[in-house]
Amino acid sequence: DRQAEDHQAHRQAADDEDALVRSRALDAAVNSGLDVPADVLIRRIQVDPSPEVRFIALAGLATLLDPSVTGEGRVVSNAEVRAISELALNDPNAEVRWQAQQNLQTLSALDGVLSQPESEQLHGEEQEH
Repeated sequence: DRQAEDHQAHRQAADDEDALVRSRALDAAVNSGLDVPADVLIRRIQVDPSPEVRFIALAGLATLLDPSVTGEGRVVSNAEVRAISELALNDPNAEVRWQAQQNLQTLSALDGVLSQPESEQLHGEEQEH
């Protein structure tokens, strides 16, 4: 079917030797709402020599952070995105570091939404000594 062909084309392009081809393929895949597997994005963030590809992969990973999807439906866990984003804070490229920071801010916001009030009682009155 058509979508499978698109997928195949994107996958081949994502492994192309030309960084521009890789970044465009990834960008197109992420922005067209194609399901880019989280492990593909994570691998790109970790091993791709092109900062642009790493940037797009990080941004793509952020789109997988849907607070309404929990448990089995989740493609990637918040903890995984946090770990990868924290690693990316050491990236040599400033834009990649910026995107990693954005991901972590998104995660913090989500944690705020998802965390239970009882966790705040732990940090309550005790700290005033």
